[in-house]
Amino acid sequence: MTDVLLKNILEELLNNDTTITAREITRHHPTLKHASTITRSIERRNLLKEYQDKQKYFRKHINNSKKQSQSKLALQLAEKDKKIVELEKQIQILTASHIAMLKAIGEVGGMSAWVKFFEESKDIKSYLISLDK
Repeated sequence: MTDVLLKNILEELLNNDTTITAREITRHHPTLKHASTITRSIERRNLLKEYQDKQKYFRKHINNSKKQSQSKLALQLAEKDKKIVELEKQIQILTASHIAMLKAIGEVGGMSAWVKFFEESKDIKSYLISLDK
């Protein structure tokens, strides 16, 4: 299980735009004192890589935004907000239709129809389970 303190340190480094390295983490962590303690652990190393990738992504977009005008950025944000609203509406519609479909399957064929439906739709079932986490 991942150390909660380690994640908090990584979040802090990311928020402060401090370059994320194993050595930098050990400067902030009370018990991990050597960079190799992070790099030897697969779980810690993967977490380090994940946050380094996030930092690269954020820095790329910050650098790109510095090159653009404020009005252009405002327009892009408005477009993205509009897209988010559209996607949220789409999710609501798909959710409602999915519930209606499941009710119809239950009415027509009962529990055996549901079991058969989800046996044939394992990807959907796995995805729905992952959403619940």
